[in-house]
Amino acid sequence: SDEIGFPVSYPVACSPQAWAAGTSVVLVRAMLGLEPNALEGTFKLNPFLPSGVGRLSVRHLPVGAGHLSVELSREEDGAVVATVVDNTSGLRLEAAGNARVGIRN
Repeated sequence: SDEIGFPVSYPVACSPQAWAAGTSVVLVRAMLGLEPNALEGTFKLNPFLPSGVGRLSVRHLPVGAGHLSVELSREEDGAVVATVVDNTSGLRLEAAGNARVGIRN
């Protein structure tokens, strides 16, 4: 067998793939159930938390012309509630489906 005796570089081995870099953003958007609609000036939330996850805090998520901060929590009855902590997006909040969504003042 041939032995080189030193590491050989492989140019793409340590480079993150484009799909992997965006995975966390897509996952957060899916858990928030976030559906922005710039034409109508609204965004909808339909929160979801995977089994075993009781809480998720999202801070300064870019939405519209500003950002959105939301806290998701699981209630005793198993329902997931979204509380909007800060909304500088310029978009109006709407709950999607049977979502429980509140705004903290």
